Amino acid sequence: DSSGIPNGAEQNETISNDIIETLNNAANRKTLINQRMANMEFNIDTDEDEFEGKSVFISEFDLRFESTLLLTT
Repeated sequence: DSSGIPNGAEQNETISNDIIETLNNAANRKTLINQRMANMEFNIDTDEDEFEGKSVFISEFDLRFESTLLLTT
């Protein structure tokens, strides 16, 4: 807004972008590969709703990992 303070939608977008950046970080991806969780997919749904007369901004993160489990005998 004009005061320089981010509004709810901007804060929500900033947080969502930071999470995406963390998920896509090369070092974090390497860790997932080492944990046999390299096949990660994610989807982010954003929405706006009203709660007690105020606008709220929502991001839902759906994270999926396809893990390769090793069987040992």
